[in-house]
Amino acid sequence: MDDYGLCMAEHGSIPLTYAQWRECITVKCRIKLSRNYLEDRLCSLEESESNENRNFRRLYGEAHFQAVRRWFQKALEELPAQLN
Repeated sequence: MDDYGLCMAEHGSIPLTYAQWRECITVKCRIKLSRNYLEDRLCSLEESESNENRNFRRLYGEAHFQAVRRWFQKALEELPAQLN
C-alpha cells in the first residue's frame, strides 16, 4: 500500500473533497507535496492495472481513484511557477 493509502488507513477517514485530501496528506500525514512526489504519484496512478491501483480501486472504488488522480494533478498545477 502506498503512503496515501497508509495515511487513510491510519486516520480512518476517506477525503471526499480536494481540501480534505490536501489536509489529510499534508497535515495529518505530513507528506510534502513536492514536484517530484506529485509527478511520481501521478506516474504510478497512470499504471491503472498495477496491483497497487487495482487494490486501491477495490478498497475505495473507481470514483475515488479518479478523484485522487485529479487531486494529485491539481496539486501539481498549484505549485508556484518557479517550482514547476
